[in-house]
Amino acid sequence: MKTITRPFESEIVIQKSRFLAFLEPMTTLAELEERQKELRKLHRKANHVCYAYRFGLSRPEGHFSDDGEPSQTAGLPMYQVLEGEDITDAALFVVRYFGGIKLGTGGLVRAYSGAAKAVIDRADFQTILKRNKLELNYDYSYHNQVQNLLVDQPSQEPRYLEDITWQVYVADDRLIDQLIELSNGTINIKHLGEVFIGQTKRGTLELGGHDERID
Repeated sequence: MKTITRPFESEIVIQKSRFLAFLEPMTTLAELEERQKELRKLHRKANHVCYAYRFGLSRPEGHFSDDGEPSQTAGLPMYQVLEGEDITDAALFVVRYFGGIKLGTGGLVRAYSGAAKAVIDRADFQTILKRNKLELNYDYSYHNQVQNLLVDQPSQEPRYLEDITWQVYVADDRLIDQLIELSNGTINIKHLGEVFIGQTKRGTLELGGHDERID
């Protein structure tokens, strides 16, 4: 599963019709409706402003609008592209300027799915992973060993107080037993539940309510 953190745009032309595609981060229907209104104002001479969206992390759900195009020739193929790419918390809009040549139902499906794929090809994505969040508290003498064990696990910056407190995100619960073993049972491990994290080239974010950057 993946998402985006900023908007992307593209344009394709088919049989003189222009298809302007917009892929944008979004999580609510209110945002979706407001953005569609904005696009209508920006493109007053356009014939259609179709959309598709998928929202949610645990079980992404979505819908689509053909906005006057023949039923299931615009929004549905756009939605199928989003679903096929496993993109969530995003909305896809395609603005069409009719070029005077009718494309037919098959042509419309290919045009709208092509517009969707074109903007997705330009996008940078954040991979979404489900992880167990742990808070570790341990003596300084074990820090190098703990770091070596968790070197590949996303984490926040350790807090260096009387002991070391470190929040980490692990995929394999067997690491817990290894942490207990290497610390001779002295490490305190607090389970903070399952969370979703997003990974990009620039770092990792914990998703679902805040955007605290973690290393």
